[in-house]
Amino acid sequence: MSFVSYEAKPADLAAKAAEIAKAVAAYKEHGSERKAAAALGIAKTTLHTLLMLAKAEAPAAASAPAPQQAAKPAEPATPTAQTYNSLEDAYAFFNDRLFGGALPHCLITMQRHKGAYGYFAPERFGSRDGATITDEIALNPMHFAERSIKQTLSTLVHEQAHLWQQHFGEPSRGGYHNKEWAAKMKEIGLYPSDTAAPGGKETGQRVSHYIVEGGPFDVTFAELEAAGVRDLFGDRWAEDEKAAKSKAKKKASKTKFSCPQCGLNAWAKPDVRLICGECSDDDAFVIMVCEEAGEEG
Repeated sequence: MSFVSYEAKPADLAAKAAEIAKAVAAYKEHGSERKAAAALGIAKTTLHTLLMLAKAEAPAAASAPAPQQAAKPAEPATPTAQTYNSLEDAYAFFNDRLFGGALPHCLITMQRHKGAYGYFAPERFGSRDGATITDEIALNPMHFAERSIKQTLSTLVHEQAHLWQQHFGEPSRGGYHNKEWAAKMKEIGLYPSDTAAPGGKETGQRVSHYIVEGGPFDVTFAELEAAGVRDLFGDRWAEDEKAAKSKAKKKASKTKFSCPQCGLNAWAKPDVRLICGECSDDDAFVIMVCEEAGEEG
């Protein structure tokens, strides 16, 4: 076995050192001290080379940059965050553009308020210790699906005009739309009208508005839309409820009645009493039977 012809590669030197150690043990066992000493010298040289290579490789490994982990994709916003962040961002945007940034913060809520797209309630909410009191602007989510995002945000600005008057003007009794408020609405490009169309009354207890084409709100919304306005989640049950009410109303006006004797049919509201003219006489009346049937939900 030769111990002088080998390459000093890290992968090979470890195996060579083990091989030499076995040779040293064999030579000693057979009493060849000279060969054992020579093999031991080669073993020392091999181990020394291994140690030097290990030291040389250690700094390189330490200085090598750690592999970077791939960045996790951003998680999409939750429905709650998307909805309220959209409203909060829109409030701040219109406050800056249409009210000069003068409006204080408020609590924006979503309320199913019958007969209204939204409402303003001054000093509606407060902290438990009473240190913070804030106004409420509520929007009715039942109308989000049927109205465009532009129309919905015009309602937000309508209520912001009420908030402006609460802090910087002279509001009238609860909910009344006075001349000062109407003037502010015109100034920001929303024309007050109780019919939501030109020609309506500008003041009163129930007053809506229409968007003035090319007016401040119209232009400002275009800026917001160009920047990427986020739409709102629509109330899917609202359409079902409207359809159910319409169906019930229609059904109530067309309930079927039948004569139990001749089978004559008639349709009327379910709470009336019908008499069959064919089967009734002066001695007895034949009452027609309502065939309205209930549905299980």
